[in-house]
Amino acid sequence: MPRYIKGQRIQIVSARDEQGKPKYRDMEPHVGKSGVIVDYYSIGFENQPSYYIYEIQLDDDKSIMAIQEDALSILMDSY
Repeated sequence: MPRYIKGQRIQIVSARDEQGKPKYRDMEPHVGKSGVIVDYYSIGFENQPSYYIYEIQLDDDKSIMAIQEDALSILMDSY
C-alpha cells in the first residue's frame, strides 16, 4: 500500500542510511521543498518487496520530480 495519495501535500526530507549518510545525494538540494503528489507507481523485483515512487509538482517552480517514498513527509498544514 502506498503511504501517500494523489493530491496530498508533502515536503521533501533527507532520507538517511544506516550510517546516517544521505541515501539520495541528488535530492539533498531539494530537502525542505514542498509540493503536491500528482501520481505514484510501484516498483518491485522478484522475491523483494515493492517500493513506491511519487511524482511531485513542486510549489516553487511547478516542476515535477520523481521521489522515493522514504524521502517524503506529510505537510501538517495540508489538513
